[in-house]
Amino acid sequence: MSKPSAWLPILCHKFIDEHPFMFPQLNIQNYVNLSWSLWLNFAFVQNSLQASAKSKH
Repeated sequence: MSKPSAWLPILCHKFIDEHPFMFPQLNIQNYVNLSWSLWLNFAFVQNSLQASAKSKH
């Protein structure tokens, strides 16, 4: 099973590239932290959904 979370930082990067005015103070370190926190949140939500789906059956 492929993990969609792998492309999430790429989407973040694309979004930030296309909307630089929304992130004027964003430097590389902040970007890395942001993409990691989003990636971790996404992975956590996915795991929670999978766990709740399993517990229902």
